[in-house]
Amino acid sequence: MKTKEIQGKLWSTAPNDWAIYFEPSFIPMYKAVLKQLDLNKETVLLDAGCGSGLFLRMASTTGAKVYGIDAAPGLLHLTKQRVPQATLLLEDLEEIPFPENSFDVVTGFNSFQYAGNKFSALEQAKKIVRKDGKIVIGLWDEARFCDSSSIFSSLAALLPPPPPDAPGPFALSAEGTIERMSQQLQLSILHKEKVSCPLLFTSLEDLFKALMCTGPAVKAAEILGEEKVKEVIEKATEPFRLADEIYFMNNYFNYFILQK
Repeated sequence: MKTKEIQGKLWSTAPNDWAIYFEPSFIPMYKAVLKQLDLNKETVLLDAGCGSGLFLRMASTTGAKVYGIDAAPGLLHLTKQRVPQATLLLEDLEEIPFPENSFDVVTGFNSFQYAGNKFSALEQAKKIVRKDGKIVIGLWDEARFCDSSSIFSSLAALLPPPPPDAPGPFALSAEGTIERMSQQLQLSILHKEKVSCPLLFTSLEDLFKALMCTGPAVKAAEILGEEKVKEVIEKATEPFRLADEIYFMNNYFNYFILQK
């Protein structure tokens, strides 16, 4: 079964909740990346795993010609609303359907770690980017640096043990992983930066909406039911409840800018 047939279903369960309650936490990373990239009306950019299109919307304001692919039809529908001028395709990261040397920039935020074959997905990104073009990879930092990792660990405990190299939030987060893959693919690392991307909620309802739309929570709910998963999430997030229903989780992301 292709990645999009698995991940696409999981991430299309509540796309509006993802767009409103979770993806905005990535804005500090998006802004940091845009500061590093010299995007303009001559730039052709593909966001691989574009989600609900927030980064594409931000990139489009530079005048860049923007494209996006994602495995989740529900998220792509939102992207089309946000960025109507973008060319969007429902596709796997391992089978990006564009000719070689098509793009000046290929970005992948919170996406490559969910590919069934992560190395193949990065190979595809290298193939379609032009010589001297850039590939941007944005990933969760190691779990020990992310408060939300305890929630994902609690959800994982509800599921059967995954096979080795299974997709997941932290599948590529170990120190040195992207560096080794870049070396194997003969890609140069131009820049690496750690960015704080905190989650803040002012009601338990909003917290549930943010976390229940993620792939791991949807998968757990399919097996155990929504109420059981909410119980686990509420318990796991209790250490991050500051007062009343105010929850704050500090998470760090690393982004890499690679050059072909």
